[in-house]
Amino acid sequence: MKKNFIPLFFGAAMAVLGAFQSQTAMADKKKPAADSTAVTTATSKTPEAHKPSKKEKKQSKYAKFFENKKYDAAKGKFISLYKTDGKVYFELPLKYLGREMLLGATISSVSDPTYLSVGLKNSTPLYLRFEQQDSSIVAKVPNTNYFKYGLNEREKNVLALNYRDPAFQSFRIECYTPDSSAVLIDATSLVGRANPLLNVVPAKSGNFTLRATPTSELTFVKQLKAFDNNVSVKVELNYKLSASIMNVFYLMKDAPTTVDVTYSLLLLPEHKMTPRIADARVGIFSSPKFDINGNDDHVRSMYLAHRWRLVPKDRTAYLNGKLTEPVQPIVYYLDSTFPEALETRFARRCAPLEQGFRKGWIQKCRASARLPHQRSDL
Repeated sequence: MKKNFIPLFFGAAMAVLGAFQSQTAMADKKKPAADSTAVTTATSKTPEAHKPSKKEKKQSKYAKFFENKKYDAAKGKFISLYKTDGKVYFELPLKYLGREMLLGATISSVSDPTYLSVGLKNSTPLYLRFEQQDSSIVAKVPNTNYFKYGLNEREKNVLALNYRDPAFQSFRIECYTPDSSAVLIDATSLVGRANPLLNVVPAKSGNFTLRATPTSELTFVKQLKAFDNNVSVKVELNYKLSASIMNVFYLMKDAPTTVDVTYSLLLLPEHKMTPRIADARVGIFSSPKFDINGNDDHVRSMYLAHRWRLVPKDRTAYLNGKLTEPVQPIVYYLDSTFPEALETRFARRCAPLEQGFRKGWIQKCRASARLPHQRSDL
């Protein structure tokens, strides 16, 4: 006998559908009422999120660096200085990368002048330039061992391979300025503490041998100054100073000594002065160089004279053999503490030098001026 399965299948389907509707109704009762605003927000088209530009990211990073920080600042056309948390930061414009600079250290005050004198530079100023490598600023010493005038392309390539500029320090880029024209670097190791490349305490003072151990925890940045072509940082350094004769007989040992040193970073002229080869018959200071010239079969030694950059103000008068003033005269500044009684004697001693210059083409070349206590450009 044939059974009809259609009613059975239809009844089972209706039973399953009823069970599903009852479970859905129970779930709706337990579910809280939806927020109409949320529904509207969910169903409406959400605006595309604003993606900050690279400039805005750099801006925020620069602002964030100084956020909630107490700092001192000295801003100038060359480099701007910042001091915060005992550290010194350079805001270095990118346009000065590759430019040659000079860094010197001068003693500004001492606790005992027996072995250290105010105003002295006890080390040769550091000749340097900055360049960017990856995410760092690298300080390099321009290689000046050779005389590089009048070289052909082959000789220049040889020098590039054999006389590279050695790097001596790197500084991590903290951030860029909002307009991306400058970078912020931590320059504390260069001008904010005792720099081993610029010794403040000399190895010898007269017949005495000096040994100084810096006390790092007693180092304080005291003053920042920034000008159009130079910046300066005054730092208080403390040493344990020993003075002896041949490291055998000690006059003092590990004596606490406080020294204020002023680090000065000067931007050198972009257009260099024409060098002059020194004449051995004239007693002048000079610097040795290697001359690599294609006309010779060997490298020969030569010497360049040390001289002032004196440029005639009136070139027509100069070419006609007449006296003219220089564009930039030689000026000696006297410290404000220099005795007034000796100032006249100093000027009198400079007079014969002036007469010597007049025998050439220069007049009013040397001058002396008293350094005022308050002057914004010094």
